Parts: sequence; C-alpha cells; structure tokens
Amino acid sequence: MAFFPACIDWLRDDQRVVSKDLVDQYLFPVSIAEQCPEVTVGVDFSSSSSWITTMLLGKNTPQQIVVVRQPILLLFALLGILIGLWGLWEFGVCQLAKQRNARISSYGYLAIAFGAFGMMNASAVLVHCWWEAPFFTYPESYPKSWICDTYMTGVSASSLVFAGLNERWTRNYNKSITMRRTLLFGVWLLCQKLGMVCVGIFLMSPSTMTHLLELWYLIPAIMAAFPVTLVLFRKKDNDATNLLLARILLVVGFVTGVTGIALDATFCRWFEGALWDFPMASTLMFLGCDLSFVAIGLGFPRSRDHHQIEKPKTGRTKRQRDGVNPTKTKTS
Repeated sequence: MAFFPACIDWLRDDQRVVSKDLVDQYLFPVSIAEQCPEVTVGVDFSSSSSWITTMLLGKNTPQQIVVVRQPILLLFALLGILIGLWGLWEFGVCQLAKQRNARISSYGYLAIAFGAFGMMNASAVLVHCWWEAPFFTYPESYPKSWICDTYMTGVSASSLVFAGLNERWTRNYNKSITMRRTLLFGVWLLCQKLGMVCVGIFLMSPSTMTHLLELWYLIPAIMAAFPVTLVLFRKKDNDATNLLLARILLVVGFVTGVTGIALDATFCRWFEGALWDFPMASTLMFLGCDLSFVAIGLGFPRSRDHHQIEKPKTGRTKRQRDGVNPTKTKTS
C-alpha cells in the first residue's frame, strides 16, 4: 500500500481510529510483501514488427523482453479505459447534445466522471503494470503519474457526487430548478479548484506532502457511493432490464472492492500466488470500479424520460384556448 503512504502511516500511528494490531496483522501487514511478492510476466517482443516494438519500448531499445507487473490488473485497467471512453461518448455526446442547459446538466458531470476515470486507468497502466516497481513509495518514484492517478480519481468521484445530487434535487419542475443547478455547478467548480490546490501543495514537497492528494482521492470516492446509490435504487426508469442489471453490477462492484481491501492479507495466505494477482486488493479494487462504472452507465436515466422539464398544464380546455367562452355559449 505504498500508494497511500501518509494515510497508512496515520492509521498505524493514531490508534483512536483502529488498533495498531488490526492494521499490522490483518489489513496491511508488513510481511505481506514477502509472503506474496508482486506477480510479474515477461512479454517477448522479438517476433513483433518494428513499429510495434518502437511504440511500446521506444527507439533503439536492445531489450526485447519486457516485464509486466500485475497482469490481471493490467487487463482491468485497459477495460477501465474502454469504459471511460464509452461513458464519455454516451453522456458527453449522445445524451448531452440533447440538453438545452448542457453546462449544468447531470450528463455533463457524468461525461467528466467517465473521462477522468479513463485517464486514471491510463496512468495506472504505467504506474502499476508497465514501469518498474517503486523502490520507496509511488509518490516519490513516479510523482507526475501519481498526480494524474490521484487527481483524476478525485475529479471522477466528485463529478459522480454532483451528478447524483443534480439528479435528485432537480427532478421536478419548479421555479428554483435553474438556481439549484447553477449553485451545484458553482460548488463543483470550487471542489475542482480545491483539488488543484492539493496538487500544488504536493509539488512543493513530493516526498512529504502527500496527505492532501491522498484525501482528494479517498474522500470523494467514498462520498460518491451515496448519491449514485440513491439514483440507481430510487429513480424509476422505463428501461427496467438495464436498471435491474445496473443495480446488480453496482452491488457486486461495491462488494468486490471492499472485499479486496478487507481480505487482502487473508487471500495472500490462502492462495499464495496461485491465482496470480487476481485476489490482491488493488486488482479487486480496479474490477469493482469497472463494474460500478458500467452500472452507472447502464442505470442512469436517459433523456427520453429525464430532464424533459415541461411547465405544468394550466387546466384550460381547447375551446378556452381558442377564445370561446363556454359560459356565454350555454346562456345564449
């Protein structure tokens, strides 16, 4: 767990949250690195064409065999890139183009969330799989890629929070709907500026000031679960099949991620590398995130029954709209 060095050290030092024995023996034991070393696979590019070798390894690279770390995680990260592109197209092009107030629509937040999710997975391919394992911690070894990973995760998760809030608070027509959307959009902008401040503080001292970016990663990710769950489990949608599938995927994704964190050390002792890196916490977290984003993409209401805000009917009949007074007609 060198990806979050400050938070792990804080959990070990501050026993008011959890006991030190629970952290060291069950959640993040120090001996897990020796019991379950990182899984690596050698990929031979000697038989590949020259342009593929140059693209993947760089120019004038004599070594044709590349060691790939955590191959199962690599597959889930590549899948996450595709999911991010799919959601960006679905909500950023197909759905957002149908909305009048595109700037403050729920689809705008979702498009940003999926796009940032894809960028996070792209940086994860390099940090977790393609480059060498860090000698110390990820922030110290790969500061730029670590910034991209943590910052984009915070952007994605915070955008999901505001997509869910926008969906719940602007459901029905009323006079304050535009004001609510504008207020949410302003708060979202402030949150993104806060994330940029965290990046700036980290750049001043990459070896020590990792706390804020770690929190920017973790806090929005935890908060996003609540509004997304409310939308998928309480919003009535016409497409019942996709909604049911989305609910199942969301629950499975959540359980998968939590199980990976809670039972990482236990799975290490049970399998001892027999399933490669599949039962590791990081791999299961990527799988859980992929399933959750697919659930959001399938279960979020579409424009055919969503955001088509119409003013309530005045109750006037067709004869009244045509200028005919029914009272005068009867008396005459």
